[in-house]
Amino acid sequence: MYVQGKHRTAHSNHSTMTIVEGSIVTSTIVPPRKRFPVPFLLLCFVLTAASLVGFAIFANLQAHQQTTVFLQPLQQQRTATITVSSLPHVTSADTLTASRTVQATGHQYQAATRASGTLLFYNQEPYAQTLPAGVIISISTPLQATLTGSVVIPAGQPPVAGEASALASIVQTGASGNVAASTLHGACWCGGTSGISVSNLAFHGGQDAATRTIVQESDITTVVAEGRAHRLQTALRHLQQQVPAREQLAAPPTCADQVQVDHPVGSVATQVSIAITTTCRAVTFALHGIQQQAIAAFLTQFGHVPPAYRLSHVVARFLSLRSQNTPVTLRATFDTVGTWLYQMSSQECHALREKLAGKPYEQALQILTTHNGIATATIEPVGQPLPEDSALILLRFPAPSTETEDGNT
Repeated sequence: MYVQGKHRTAHSNHSTMTIVEGSIVTSTIVPPRKRFPVPFLLLCFVLTAASLVGFAIFANLQAHQQTTVFLQPLQQQRTATITVSSLPHVTSADTLTASRTVQATGHQYQAATRASGTLLFYNQEPYAQTLPAGVIISISTPLQATLTGSVVIPAGQPPVAGEASALASIVQTGASGNVAASTLHGACWCGGTSGISVSNLAFHGGQDAATRTIVQESDITTVVAEGRAHRLQTALRHLQQQVPAREQLAAPPTCADQVQVDHPVGSVATQVSIAITTTCRAVTFALHGIQQQAIAAFLTQFGHVPPAYRLSHVVARFLSLRSQNTPVTLRATFDTVGTWLYQMSSQECHALREKLAGKPYEQALQILTTHNGIATATIEPVGQPLPEDSALILLRFPAPSTETEDGNT
């Protein structure tokens, strides 16, 4: 719009206005420009540069990060029951108690016995004479004798008499029949014979009737039983101390008492001295050593496996143990299981790393699970793509080992 008349122009920093006295002819408004301070712009530049550098470093680290692939190869197993023989250790321990003397408590009635010995006969007659067995020989003493067997006395040849000897026993029982030599000396009344005289060698063995004190079995067994518990405890403790390290008992120990006495059962004595030795015996063996025997026998029997497989481990589980006394031998039985794993060659490992290089995580897993000889696989770190450089891919396999199990686990 234009208006005639006088006008003037006014200026300011932000606008220009033409003013006509009495009315506005034109009006133009220019907005002010916003200016940023220099420090703020510098900070933005620094942050942007740092982000770019960090991204570059992260990308570089990702490109050079190692990846570990844990592989569980396919396996083959063999199972067998293996029995092996072994010579064990035999250990024994003794516990000696001091001798103990106790009173004998047995009683025995001893009937009177007759003395016996040899009679000497002299025949003065010129003809032989026979004395039958059981004939009573009477001499001047109160004692009489009876022949054990018959005897023939040869004829005498004066002035030499015929001589013979015979076994006889005293008719009277008791110790009075124990006479010295030549005690029974004189003419013999020998059941109708004549001209016979008799003498004797020493007679002995006659005993008077008596009740005697003897050792009976309970005198000994009572003493043995009284201290048995303590002796066993001591002997077993000593035995345990002698068992070799890392060995165990093949069976419970066996213990026995050895008893020595100065008077046996039934002998006449008022006292008896008793000494007791308790001996405990144990058969021990080293389970680990026998297990190694079983594993060696197992590998001898099943050592041949398909190509490309290697032994991983053998488990020998102890089943039973039998012992033989003569000679002392142990026969141990094991349930034995051997495991062989597929073994990849160095060429196969190199080709697999090349195949995995640069692959995404899921694709790499797919390659591994379908690869020949691999049962299962895991990749660390999880979810990350594998490095482009195959040298940064590490393959890990289970380490071979030989395992054993004991007892009934």
